[in-house]
Order: sequence, then structure tokens, then C-alpha cells
Amino acid sequence: TAEKTFTTTYKGAPCTLKHGSLLVASVTNCTNGSHPSTMLTAGLLARNAVNVGLQVPAHLHACVNVGNGLTYTYLKEAGVLECLSLAGFWCKDLSSNRSKEELPEEWTALAQEASEHVVTGSMLSNSRGNDCCLQAAAKTTARYIASPPLVIAYALAGRADIDFETEPLGTGTHGRPVFLRNIWPRNAESREVQRSTVHPAIVRTVHQRIQSGSTRWFSLPVIVEPLFRWDICQSYIKMMPL
Repeated sequence: TAEKTFTTTYKGAPCTLKHGSLLVASVTNCTNGSHPSTMLTAGLLARNAVNVGLQVPAHLHACVNVGNGLTYTYLKEAGVLECLSLAGFWCKDLSSNRSKEELPEEWTALAQEASEHVVTGSMLSNSRGNDCCLQAAAKTTARYIASPPLVIAYALAGRADIDFETEPLGTGTHGRPVFLRNIWPRNAESREVQRSTVHPAIVRTVHQRIQSGSTRWFSLPVIVEPLFRWDICQSYIKMMPL
């Protein structure tokens, strides 16, 4: 029997989805993404993908949520933050605590309509992340957990049912198929990048910046009272319902 597909238009271009197509790919540097080696390998993989002309599909909501200043600093020092962006990933510094972003209406409509025809999926590096990515994942039928580098790989392929050994991620600028083994960073390179970007000096600098605080931090109004004044509108610090 023919494979079931769903075809529509997204951002003015044809978009065809099938069972196993991914609509969400999210990397968050906590749990299995907390170690520099996995985050840097993910960044290097994105760099290599960009170098051969690969990007994530336009319909895929792809994001890299950087949860602390140290991770953001060593990814920037390694020069891979820009590569992640060029590969199609939206990079967000969660430690900045910026206002909540909303899912694009066109993407939400696509996810809703696709779910009525095929089984779509989300590839996440863990079950936590920013609200926007979690809301996006909730709109897909199947949700999978993978290491940060593999989230990048699956996102480039645009599907969860790929066999990396026998199937290419896509076609490169040279017109030939590109397999994961063609762009996976070498262990020696990953170790060298980690050695040159994650060192005591950079850790001390980041921690000193945290301890020193920012102008925004020192400008926060402080109420000196013996008991904490709970704010029912707060989304970060809430009173326990006991």
C-alpha cells in the first residue's frame, strides 16, 4: 500500500508530511545535555551540516534553549551558536528570563491539521524546556527523547523513522546525499574544542559575573519585611498549596 502523506502549504511553499515526520526539535542543556561535550558536539554537528548545505525543514519548530551563562559562553567561544542559527535552530538564553514567546499561528494551524491525517513527532533532549517548545511538543502525536547531538541529527533529517546507517539526512550543495557519518564531529576535534573553550578562567569569569549581578538585578525593588510577600501573578515563585 502507498505510504499515507499529508500535503499543504507552509510559508508559501509546498509541505508534505508523513507518519514519523517531525514538527518539533528542542535541545535544552539540563539532564543529559548538561555536560559540555554533548552541547559542543551538537554545535559542531550543526556547523558541519551548514558547511555542506543542510538545514532543518522550514516547518520544523527547532530551538536550542541555553539554560545558563556558562553554556552560552562556551558555545559562543566555540563559534557554534551562529552555526546552530544558520542550520535553522532558534537559540534562546533561558537564563535571561525574557518574556514568554508565542508559537506562530501558521505553525499551530499546520500542527493541528497534520495531526488529523498523520502521526507527527517531537524530538527533545529532555522533558523540560521553555514553555513555547513544550507547548509545541504537546501538539504532536509522538514524543521522543534523544541526546543533544542526535536531536540535531533527527531535526536535519526531519523525521523520526530514519535509519542513519543506510539513509541520508538530505542532499548537500554538491548534489550528493549526505549521511550522518559524513558530518559527525571527530572525537579528537570535540575534545580539543572542549579543552580550548571550557577552562577554569572562563568558569571563574562567568561565576564572577553572576555573583556581581547586573544593573537590572540591582534595580529590582526590595521590600524589607519579616515575611515574604507572595504575588499570585508570579509564574516563577509560587506559594505551595498546603
